[in-house]
Amino acid sequence: MKNLSLLLFIFLSLNLFSQKEANIWYFGENGGLDFNTSPPQAIGDGQLSTREGCSTFSDSNGDLLFYSDGRTVYDKNHNIMTYTDGSPANNLLGDSSSTQSGMIVPKPKSSTIFYLFTVYRSNNTDGFNYYTIDMSDGIGKLIDEDGDGIFFTNLSAGLGNTWTEKVAAVRGAQCNEFWVVSPGRNGNFYSFSVTESGVNTTPIISNVNNVIGNAGARGYLKLSPDGSKLAVANQSQNCILYDFNNNTGIIENNGIILSNDNNGGSYGLEFSIDSKKLYLSTHTGRTGGSFNTEKGDYKLFQFDLTQTVIVNSKTLIHEQIFGSVDFPDGGFRGGLQLGPDAKIYATIPTQYDNPPTGDAGFLDVIDNPTADAADIIFRKNAIRLVAGTYATQGLPPFISSLLLPIEIVDTDDNTIINNDNLELCVGQDKSIGPDPVSGDNIVYEWRFDNGNTNDVISNDRLLDLIDLQVADSGSYSLKIELTDPCGDITQYNGEFNLSVFEAAIATPLSDIIECDDDRSGSNSFDFLVDTTPSILDGLDPTVFEVLYFDSFLAANDNVRDTDLPNTFVAITGTTNVIYARVQNINASFACYDIIDFSIIITDIPTPTQPTVYRLCDDDASGSDTDTISFFRLDTKDSEILGGISATDFNVSYHTSLSGAQTNATTDVIDKRTDLAVTVSQTIFVRVENVDNQNCSVISDDTAGSAFTSFELLVDPLPVVTNPAELIQCHNNPNLNTTVNLKLVRVNISTNYENEVFEYYATESDAIAGTSEITGTDIESYPVIGTGEAWVRVISDQNCYRIAKTDITVNFSADLAYNKTYTLCDDFLDIDGNDNANNDDMDGVSTFDFSETENEIKDFFPAASRPDLDVFYYETESDRASSVNDINSQIANHRNNNDPSFANNQTIYVKIINNTNNGCTGTANVFLQVDTVPLANNLAQPLSLCDDFD
Repeated sequence: MKNLSLLLFIFLSLNLFSQKEANIWYFGENGGLDFNTSPPQAIGDGQLSTREGCSTFSDSNGDLLFYSDGRTVYDKNHNIMTYTDGSPANNLLGDSSSTQSGMIVPKPKSSTIFYLFTVYRSNNTDGFNYYTIDMSDGIGKLIDEDGDGIFFTNLSAGLGNTWTEKVAAVRGAQCNEFWVVSPGRNGNFYSFSVTESGVNTTPIISNVNNVIGNAGARGYLKLSPDGSKLAVANQSQNCILYDFNNNTGIIENNGIILSNDNNGGSYGLEFSIDSKKLYLSTHTGRTGGSFNTEKGDYKLFQFDLTQTVIVNSKTLIHEQIFGSVDFPDGGFRGGLQLGPDAKIYATIPTQYDNPPTGDAGFLDVIDNPTADAADIIFRKNAIRLVAGTYATQGLPPFISSLLLPIEIVDTDDNTIINNDNLELCVGQDKSIGPDPVSGDNIVYEWRFDNGNTNDVISNDRLLDLIDLQVADSGSYSLKIELTDPCGDITQYNGEFNLSVFEAAIATPLSDIIECDDDRSGSNSFDFLVDTTPSILDGLDPTVFEVLYFDSFLAANDNVRDTDLPNTFVAITGTTNVIYARVQNINASFACYDIIDFSIIITDIPTPTQPTVYRLCDDDASGSDTDTISFFRLDTKDSEILGGISATDFNVSYHTSLSGAQTNATTDVIDKRTDLAVTVSQTIFVRVENVDNQNCSVISDDTAGSAFTSFELLVDPLPVVTNPAELIQCHNNPNLNTTVNLKLVRVNISTNYENEVFEYYATESDAIAGTSEITGTDIESYPVIGTGEAWVRVISDQNCYRIAKTDITVNFSADLAYNKTYTLCDDFLDIDGNDNANNDDMDGVSTFDFSETENEIKDFFPAASRPDLDVFYYETESDRASSVNDINSQIANHRNNNDPSFANNQTIYVKIINNTNNGCTGTANVFLQVDTVPLANNLAQPLSLCDDFD
């Protein structure tokens, strides 16, 4: 649980004075503000009608004493105060149109005498004067303190008649001393000491650079609360910062120009209560009209006086640009004033005219002027003035050291707490105390006022509030009285309001992890329905609310414009860290608690349907014919995951569908070890998001999932003859030839038509699958007599065995033997008989070609001739089948007179090597029958005469 304590400051008093002397303000057109309440309340009983200058002073209880516009003095009853001669005090030498027409300073060591310093600047008469006011009668009169018969003292006499509209005051370093400072337009600053003896009319003169000219007479002069700095705003000229010595009254000649007229006319000035920040307001005319009607741009800047190069710290805090959407009338010049609550108040009229217009019915506020520029809270129109009253260009200045703080510290974290309401939670403890003070006879008095009682509750320096309850809400005030080192009775006063609220407790919420079931890319959540009831966990929703943020910083700072909507859309694949702030609606910055949880929308996996996982039978089980093989299932992960990330999704394998559905560990398969499978096995797969196990896909055919189970299959190896034999016949006696390795397939496998064969020269090549014999080299593998080759026999599932092929080359081959026998057609019948059917025109004769056997054998040299047999056939098919040989007829063979052979016949010869009857050769013998000539009979007998021979 966190709480936020708002800062509290308690202010120093001088003699019997305290910060309450600045509690009543009157300014502008009857405008007023009362700081005796927190927050301050607008009041409308003032009598001022001033465009700029004004001053006000109250007593140590915060009750009004008197106020003035520099021309007229009004008493606490809002009547014009009188001189001791009874004449009205409405002719003072000040001017309500001067920036700072007056400054009220109490006389040290006196409880009744006050000095009113006035400045006046016109074309003919400038001057700096002071008046003495005696409050002995409680109403006040202007007196002739020095008895010279004159009710004022001209402090500018002899110093020239070129004065400005500026005056400021601060407590001096010496006991019972104030410094009142006002500059002329001659480059000099004049510091007048005010002590228990009165006003020293002989000033300390500081001649400085960056002098104030005629154009710079307007604008504020301010001294820092700690008395170390002086800042002067010179309208139409510049803004300058100097060091001030509150011991000597000297302004050091080290002025730094913070802004010049090119940045806008400098006018309003104020220091933060810790004297570390300076604020400047500027105005630039835009409409080009007369001074009384001209409108333009207003800007408010901060300077950080702790920086080495102060001018570089200039930061814009607020602006009103003429013609803009938010501020169409822009803003005119206006004053800045530190309040007793440590806030800075600003007036920003829209133009000079009187009565004022625009935002003059409001005051703007810088809530935390001590903060860095980036953290400043500026509230426009923060305080509404009483109807009919207005702020113009000025606010009442005070002795800046009246607002010098004594810090009250939250001892839990050593932070300063302020003058606003302190909000804490039920059950908290809080220890609060002021900074140490110097002096004697120190008395602390803490009082508590809840509207019914007003009691002293502690006289200790520290106020310890233990186990706070709602009943502890109320107003707490501290009064410290002591005798300071100057011997003066000094009082520190302060108060703060405390409100105690029911504590906020946020119940922790587990991370929300969901699937993007519809794969839309996101899921929507209604915080009010989905999470708020659980986080509140019984807390009253009319008292507590839950706000959601996307950063702890935004949740802690309660940056409402960055809180998440109740309907939240979480994008799939992202982790959304949500910060839930439970806060008491009535104390949202004090009683709150923050938890965080994540909303993670995980994608449903879209795996790829795996293919059948097949392995060939191997000998890992001791046999490569038992159809047992070992599978590594993690090798299927990448195929199943497809394109989805392996870091986002996990794949598990199960022996049952129910195991995959429930992510059971009893049947899960260790996918990183070998799984023995005989013949086949069905595997069920679960793919789940690693961030959300419920976001998964199960291999369920029955559910119609696109992702199913798959099979493990053990494929048998081919059955081969090993070794296989390849015999090559050759008629070259040196047996140097080539063989066609493809011919061995029929000898290796009976299933050769469904298998693929690869050929290798060595067994190591066949095992490694390298240097495969390819192309025409398969059919012309060189061998001399005998040889060997190695064959991979590959099944249709790419399983293979390796078989050796023994190659033998033997003699015998086809011969170039084609002998032709020619006979005349004989005068016998077709069967070779001499009878009545004789015919010498039938194309048949009896042939004897038995000598061909020896002639064929003689083709081979006698020394190396194999054991050969020669067989004769009438048809080529008979020869191929070695049937119906005609060896018994070769000496008296009757040809068959086949017309297709033109009365010829081919005898088909087969030559068999008896050493290896797998080697045969062929030859042909041709039988040709010539036709007998045909002689015609003569029609007449041929008669010839006997010649002389």
